[in-house]
Amino acid sequence: MPEQKNNMKKILLLHLISWLVVIISIFILSFFYLHRSDLFLWDFRLYYSAGLALNSGVNPYDSTELSRFTTFAEYFPCAYHYLVLNFYRLLAVLSISHAMLVFQLCKLIALLLLILMWLKLFPKLKKEVFFPFAVLFGFNAALILDLRSGNISLFETLLITSGLLAFNAGKYRLFSLLIVCAAMIKLSPIIFLCMLIFADERRAWRWGALAAFSFFVLLASPILISMDYITGFISNAQAIVDERGAYCPATLPLIRDLFKINSITDLFYPNSFFILIVVAVSGTWIYFSNRIKKDRIKLICFSLLSYALIHPRFKDYSYMLLIGPIYFIISNISDRRIKLFGIILLILPVRIFFFSEVKNYFDIVSEYYPWLLLLTAYLGFIYFEIKGKWLKYELGVR
Repeated sequence: MPEQKNNMKKILLLHLISWLVVIISIFILSFFYLHRSDLFLWDFRLYYSAGLALNSGVNPYDSTELSRFTTFAEYFPCAYHYLVLNFYRLLAVLSISHAMLVFQLCKLIALLLLILMWLKLFPKLKKEVFFPFAVLFGFNAALILDLRSGNISLFETLLITSGLLAFNAGKYRLFSLLIVCAAMIKLSPIIFLCMLIFADERRAWRWGALAAFSFFVLLASPILISMDYITGFISNAQAIVDERGAYCPATLPLIRDLFKINSITDLFYPNSFFILIVVAVSGTWIYFSNRIKKDRIKLICFSLLSYALIHPRFKDYSYMLLIGPIYFIISNISDRRIKLFGIILLILPVRIFFFSEVKNYFDIVSEYYPWLLLLTAYLGFIYFEIKGKWLKYELGVR
């Protein structure tokens, strides 16, 4: 017994040291990016300027007009919905240095809440000593990329995870509300409402239908102010779709790069192939979701993997959404050697700061490393489910 208590104390101390190292690293990085904001936080500077433009009565979706407030408008269009831009309008009341500080502090709070939700949704992660390092370095250091870009993606991730936690608890009205809030940031999360088809409450789909209707009403609401806010938003959102490589290691960019390597530049072919993949992944999701619907944790994990695979623009920092669920999947692998190998692959940063275009097949590995991890996890999940090789795990909130 005394030896067992000593071992438990050592393990607890190791966990505390791991979290302490990671937390200190995150704070240092956050405030370094604040200190050198002239080189970093470019996304925040763009949308802070959009907030300034709105406060000045200028249309932020007009790049020519927005360039009066920031030179970034010459390269990146304003692509957030009008309702989201109102968040930046509030920040624009402050000086940019104070606004950046408030924004970074809000992101750190959001990150803390996200980690707590992962630990609540996947209790087994509390026992995983390497999980803190996965948070910091997972998927090519997605968190570091998010912190240095100043993107709003972490808030979207928090809302999606909050919604999934509510889904796991059977709180389908709250789930629908949180998913709509997440979808207002970057639209695509609205697809998570499809999970209500497999909810154990027969009428749950009605909340999904009401949420979807509310989402489209909110999308159209800027018409009451100016039609330019709708047309500008749609136009700018379409303009940023064709990002590729390490900046956007998603399925559609990968397909386009593969066709490009083979000297096929007409986007019709890769886009058509992508549609076929979306249909195949969606069909697979429906089949397995019906099979595992009684296990909400599995349904949540598989839905996240499927969502990321069919997302046409899943950015480098967007992979933050998958760190908790995929680490949980890895932690349930029965073979310890494979489990350790999976953790190493997840934590190993292949390319964090340097990006280049894809010129050959070798470049695919470095530029699309997070996507390759995602595909491995997706196929691994299907394999474990078919073979029944899952370990018993502690369920999250019910």
